Amino acid sequence: MKQVKVAAIGSATAAALERLGKEPDYVPEQYLSEKIAAGLGDVTGKRILLPRADIASKKLPELLRQCGAKVEEVVAYRTVIPEDLSAYRLRSVLNQGIDVVTFTSPSTVRNLAQIVGASELQVLLKGVKVACIGPVTAETAKNLGIQTDIVARTHTIDDLVEAIENGIRTV
Repeated sequence: MKQVKVAAIGSATAAALERLGKEPDYVPEQYLSEKIAAGLGDVTGKRILLPRADIASKKLPELLRQCGAKVEEVVAYRTVIPEDLSAYRLRSVLNQGIDVVTFTSPSTVRNLAQIVGASELQVLLKGVKVACIGPVTAETAKNLGIQTDIVARTHTIDDLVEAIENGIRTV
């Protein structure tokens, strides 16, 4: 049987794999899905299983297919808005004097904007620092008219916390 090679998008996923006894063969230095395609080398004719979120970007599978890979995408988890999360509840929290709002994925930005409305969200976030886990999330915020003040250098929760601490110290 052939040795199955595994790539991980970032350190948290790599650590989860290691806890299961599988060290990833590749983890990109920059935790972006498109960096995986570049780092896998020649994938021509290779079969690649891509477990991912139901709303994941199509960039990675498209890049892999362009490189000649046979990609099979499977939904490993679904991203949904909690049923009990209302616009009223979010407005109430945001109006209580929040200092920092964190976004850990593009879907968190889109979902919040969907619940309260993008225009209203821009108003609610005036005077609030906005922190994003990485450039893709920050770009999603920008596209919705939300200014990002803090972006983690490495796209992990630990680095996001560090970036927030540093960003708050400079105020």
